[in-house]
Amino acid sequence: MKQTVINVLRNSHTQRVNFTYTAVGGSKWKIQANDFVTVALNVEQGNINVQEGGVTAGTAKYTIRDDGNSKADTFYIGRNNSTQNIFHSLLVHESVHAVYDVKGIVMPWLDNEAIAYIAQGFYLLSAGRDGGLSEQAMYGYQVAKNYQTDLESGWVSALRNSLITDPLYKQYIKKNFIGDGVEPPQNQPNNENNQRFHIVQSGDWLSKIAVTYYGDAMKYKVIHQANLQIIGPNPDIIKPGQRLLIP
Repeated sequence: MKQTVINVLRNSHTQRVNFTYTAVGGSKWKIQANDFVTVALNVEQGNINVQEGGVTAGTAKYTIRDDGNSKADTFYIGRNNSTQNIFHSLLVHESVHAVYDVKGIVMPWLDNEAIAYIAQGFYLLSAGRDGGLSEQAMYGYQVAKNYQTDLESGWVSALRNSLITDPLYKQYIKKNFIGDGVEPPQNQPNNENNQRFHIVQSGDWLSKIAVTYYGDAMKYKVIHQANLQIIGPNPDIIKPGQRLLIP
């Protein structure tokens, strides 16, 4: 199941999920393809766990922190899942929560859930709907379908109203989502005046190294700038054996 999550977050349909959401107060939140790559790398490296079971069949859940029998930074995936595209879209939905957790974002749960449903809609718009959708998922699909048209704001409002009035979300939808990051594995011992270094291995790339040390793939830019003389102008080209400073 872990590999399934990784594959879905990297597949061509997820990589087409790219949109900006405007909250009621005017704040703008952007979800980009690379956000899902960051989550996939965290899953791959064990910073985020994947567990089959622990939730109702046909559902999935990402947990921000320990809660009862649920462990923090974990995808719980129900058994006997629905048709493939619907199931995969659920993983994309839950990954939105992981995106904002990794970044340590504090935001209204209403916006967080709305964005997750819209991301799910964008996935299904690309992959195709192969089953029935919940009310909120249908609204998210319509937002994606009508993105950047005159109809978009109406579908966004319908989605938010549905979340507010649905008893399923009553306990938390008016509260704040509080991302607290994930805990990367302990880094290698520091040396040379407490500076960290990473020796490039075959199969490494800067985004992967950034997740190892920072939990965020976009931090590759920090590593690149710190090692510009070693790497050169192209951050996509690193070579095994290179010794990179990790600021």
